[in-house]
Amino acid sequence: MRHIKPRYLILYLTRKCNMRCPHCIFRLYEKDFFSDEDMDISFGKEIISYYERYGIKELFLTAEGEPLLYENLPELLSYSKKKDFERIHLNTNGLLLHQHLDTIVKYVDSIYISVDGYNRETYKNHRECDAFDKVVENISALTQKNKSSSGSLFISIACVIHEQNIHYIEKMIQLAESLNVNRIEFFNYHAVTKTLSGCIPLYQSDSTKTFFQTIKSSRHYGVEIVLPSLLGDKRKFYCENLFNWIIVGARGNFSPCCQIPPHKKFGNFRDDPKNFIKGDILQFKTEFTNVQSNDDLCYSCRECNGLSPENNIFFPDKKIWTKRYPTSNYSYAFTPRII
Repeated sequence: MRHIKPRYLILYLTRKCNMRCPHCIFRLYEKDFFSDEDMDISFGKEIISYYERYGIKELFLTAEGEPLLYENLPELLSYSKKKDFERIHLNTNGLLLHQHLDTIVKYVDSIYISVDGYNRETYKNHRECDAFDKVVENISALTQKNKSSSGSLFISIACVIHEQNIHYIEKMIQLAESLNVNRIEFFNYHAVTKTLSGCIPLYQSDSTKTFFQTIKSSRHYGVEIVLPSLLGDKRKFYCENLFNWIIVGARGNFSPCCQIPPHKKFGNFRDDPKNFIKGDILQFKTEFTNVQSNDDLCYSCRECNGLSPENNIFFPDKKIWTKRYPTSNYSYAFTPRII
């Protein structure tokens, strides 16, 4: 099997979290997953430096929990900004944004903030945390800070959608417009295990397609929109993320996929920085490339958004809906690089 040289490094900085969301992939795998473990700052710098020399183009700083709880985040961001990355991305639930506004605007190119509800009640129903007002206040402060500093930070809201809350979409778009963010991105709920969380993913049904057509009938939105992909019959079995990402956990363990927690069985950076193309990860990738039908996939892959037949994206500047991101506008646009 030929190896495609990855473009992205996904670095999990901590296993701390200040929320306990029922749809969290880490908790679906292990209920008591979170701990007080942080990645040592020198270890984080070592990983970043190694993969920058290797040719990684974009860095995602995130966590097996909440990255803004990582006390060395400002130092690591400052260190990363001096490297030759095209973009630095950050994921967060937004609760602690107010403590890091200057750092984020200075060092981060794009940020993804999880907001799973359009008001206090819907947010609490989905997140089991009464934090909507604080998160919205923090997003407003971030957009204002970015504007007043003449910053170029690209701000996205991320929202998990499933059968029970598909009706959130229109009001979530209105919320995103009111907050003056750049994009709202909806993700279909990913059932990574058979553990029940009360959520049912969106499938390609007539009613769902009709609902999407209603959303897409308008071209007057003031924000970039990514609708959730729909599960259904797959026409191809190729995963860009599986071959285009390197994922390293807070303990240094690798993972083949953002929907699978890092584990020592996949190898550890300390043992060999190229374990992401060896051992169990190589076997995982090889088995994936050899599948002939949906039933051949592991459960996590079978229910994955990334393998769905289509995505729908709206660009407000062009007033168009499209099914793929134009290469020039979207950092995830896939360009294989063969090792």
